Amino acid sequence: MAFGNFSQNNEITILKSSGVSLYKMMSAPFFASIVLAFLLFLFNDQVLPDANHQARVLMSDISQQKPTLSLEPGFFSQEVSNYAILVRSINEKTNALSGVTIYDYTTPSKINVVTATRGKIYFTSDQKYLIMDLWNGEIHESDVKNSGLYRKLVFTKHRIVMDGSQFTFHQSQGGLRGERELGVDTMKAIVNNLKANRKEYANNLDTEACIIFILIGAPLGVMVKKGGFGVAASISLLFFLVYWAFLIGGEKLAERGFFSPFIGMWAANIVLGFLGIILTFKTNRETVTIRFTSFRKLIPKRLRFGQETIEDY
Repeated sequence: MAFGNFSQNNEITILKSSGVSLYKMMSAPFFASIVLAFLLFLFNDQVLPDANHQARVLMSDISQQKPTLSLEPGFFSQEVSNYAILVRSINEKTNALSGVTIYDYTTPSKINVVTATRGKIYFTSDQKYLIMDLWNGEIHESDVKNSGLYRKLVFTKHRIVMDGSQFTFHQSQGGLRGERELGVDTMKAIVNNLKANRKEYANNLDTEACIIFILIGAPLGVMVKKGGFGVAASISLLFFLVYWAFLIGGEKLAERGFFSPFIGMWAANIVLGFLGIILTFKTNRETVTIRFTSFRKLIPKRLRFGQETIEDY
């Protein structure tokens, strides 16, 4: 966008006429991109993994203390396996519930629907089970195979014990770390250990492309003679989306074993970096110029505003 502004105001032409090449114009931003890429690498390697790990541990600890976290008033929650839970209101401080409806699918041959005017949800001391105490309600039980069988139970107090393992994390002080919670050295150690056992490991490391965007952005800005901020922003967004698609797609395909993790994570840098080098070389030799007058043919005649307006874009 900065180089596009220079080009639109003919400042690129002035600089070139003064003997300043495109390479020299790009030298300061290119150096800044190297510094920024290095700082981002340190951040991604030293700060981000620990932050991701602490965030996961914190969310696990919160879910242990707040079992109502997965419940939202007025919506069915299916976080607990074999149960669909609906509550009308929740007291976050006391974990008290009101207007409770529970569909129990633990027995495939039967359908149990439990309703209660109020209830309370909490974990057992060992965090293995989720307990729901219910007051003043009914249990409606029907048989799937025999629709003629139906039973209704009225209760003053009823307790349901559910599996709470999916909410708990017993090693909240550490435990195993996921791929986004590891630094480069740790991942290399894991890879080397697995290679020693003749196993494969998808080393998943996100990399930044600050340098690549300089190589692409600067020559593209110079090539776009007219168009202003809107065109520059559109082109920038387009290349960002292409890079993001390469990065996310490569990561997922590498995880599934379609190709090596190196290709999955570096394909975006390699492809766009090669394109950036070509664009920089051609732009410095003034062999490429992007104009948008050709898009005039794509605009219906009744929407055209005249030759001068089209050429401005």
